[in-house]
Formats: sequence, structure tokens, C-alpha cells
Amino acid sequence: MTIFALLLPRNFPYQDSQHSKTNSIAKSIWARIDWLGAFLLLGASVLLVAALENAGLRHPWKSALVAAPLAISGVMFLMLFGWEWKVTRDDGVREPVFPWRFIENRVSLGMML
Repeated sequence: MTIFALLLPRNFPYQDSQHSKTNSIAKSIWARIDWLGAFLLLGASVLLVAALENAGLRHPWKSALVAAPLAISGVMFLMLFGWEWKVTRDDGVREPVFPWRFIENRVSLGMML
């Protein structure tokens, strides 16, 4: 996200506008980002991968070092789906990380599963 913020052109697509107008556009871009959804997706994915990498080789499947990240990852994925359902249903300015139409469409849901 930091790289995105640093590389985002300040005056694009309004090259000829004033500086104050550019700042308001930059603020509106930041307001459209679904921060909670992004962090939930990142955290759930990292915990899932870490648990699956450690399971079986370094630690047994029954150990707390495998079971806890798996459980927390599952809860975070459920929270992500709930949050994205809410963000998609609201008519706000926030763009969802995982739009609910992916779940409602049978073809895209089948491909993801």
C-alpha cells in the first residue's frame, strides 16, 4: 500500500488543475480503498500459508503452532466475507477487495473453489 501511495501520480488525470483540487482528489482516492478488507485478506492468507507450511514437517498437525493459525485464519476469512458483503451492499464510496458478486456468480465461485 505504501508503494501504491508513493507511485500514484498526484495530478493524474487532472494535469491542468490547481493544487487544492489535486489534494481533494487524492483524499477521495484514499477514501475509496477498503483498508479493513485488505488487512483481513492479507492476515488470513499469511496465517493460512504459515500454518500449512509448518504442518507435518516441523510440527504435528495437532500442535498449537499449527491449529491456532488455522483457526484464526478461518475466523479472519469469515470476518472478511461478512465485511465484504456489507461493503458491497452499502452504496458508499468504498471499493470492496472481494466483491460479493463473485460469490453470487456460480461460474466464478466454482473457479475459486
